[in-house]
Amino acid sequence: MDHFSFAWNTIKKNPGAWILAHLAYVLVPFGTLLFAVNYCRMVHNAVQNDQAPQLSDLFNTDNLGNDIVTVLVVGLVGFVAALLCVLPALYIMPILVFVNFLAAENKITGVDAVKACFAWGKSQWVHCVVTMIVIQFMCSLTIYACGAGLLVITAFLHLAQYNWFMQHREDVYAAAAAEGIGA
Repeated sequence: MDHFSFAWNTIKKNPGAWILAHLAYVLVPFGTLLFAVNYCRMVHNAVQNDQAPQLSDLFNTDNLGNDIVTVLVVGLVGFVAALLCVLPALYIMPILVFVNFLAAENKITGVDAVKACFAWGKSQWVHCVVTMIVIQFMCSLTIYACGAGLLVITAFLHLAQYNWFMQHREDVYAAAAAEGIGA
């Protein structure tokens, strides 16, 4: 998968900055909830500008209200699906993998990002599951590194997902437009 080579090449350019940015994201209390969309925004800015991630981008609160709504909607959808005997969650959660990246672009609201992911993902479920299994397997290799690899591998996961998103971005927006979602 070219997602891995993209992620590795991006991290190699500025490994310290990627590790620091990811540590700040993970270690700030509730940071993974409050700043999930900002983290995607930070990844996008760093990759698009071919530079190290800027830690200040992670804590930018310009869109915090919409970002929190996005995280809450995804969490609520996942929670309800899990309450329904877990099987619906196995169908829904792989489809929602791009929600934070869509919301980070500020083109559509968080609720519309969830709808757009459903519009695209319902016909791409097998592709989503297989790709997520491969990415998660690669990230689970940190267990064998006694957790030391966690610093790089989790940033690697986000970059691989970002590359995957960018390859399907136009298709997601096209599916959303076909369903009448967004602007």
